[in-house]
Amino acid sequence: MSRRDRNLQDQEFSKKEKKVFGIIGIVCAALMILVIIITVINGSDSHTIASDYELSNDNVYEYITLEEMETKKKADEKFHVVIVRSNNNKTKTFMQIVNTHAKKFGIETIYLMEAGYLAKTDGTKLTALLEQRYDDVFGATPSMTTPAIVYFENSYPVENSGLTSHSNQTSQIKEYFSNCGYTYED
Repeated sequence: MSRRDRNLQDQEFSKKEKKVFGIIGIVCAALMILVIIITVINGSDSHTIASDYELSNDNVYEYITLEEMETKKKADEKFHVVIVRSNNNKTKTFMQIVNTHAKKFGIETIYLMEAGYLAKTDGTKLTALLEQRYDDVFGATPSMTTPAIVYFENSYPVENSGLTSHSNQTSQIKEYFSNCGYTYED
């Protein structure tokens, strides 16, 4: 075999290699796109929260950041925020009860703030958001235990679930939503 024939054979092999690598590249790119699509579909807040807190995928929760909460307050939006510090059985039970009753009261979205993950400075900002005019509304500074749900109206916290002394969370959550002006839909 002459040198020219070997070079041609090497070039042909290189063309075959290019085709193989091209096909492999296309398959890998298609798989990556598929993974991204699946992640986006299953990675929504309600799916993530459902998994973390043992809820159904059609739950009412969406994550909210401190900045988003400040923006909603400045826009005078009415909204509920569940504030949790840890993911334990008490928190899971609370969130399940709130989810069930929020649906019965016709509430589509309740925001979730995982305060346990906030840095100290962010925790101070959260406290400031909750204390703003709180004294005027309740006549005292908030003393909040978590998990808790807070209703914001006209940029002020107007109702806090205050779970400290209640053993029957179901009736307390129903009372909370009633105090916020909602009517129970059986």
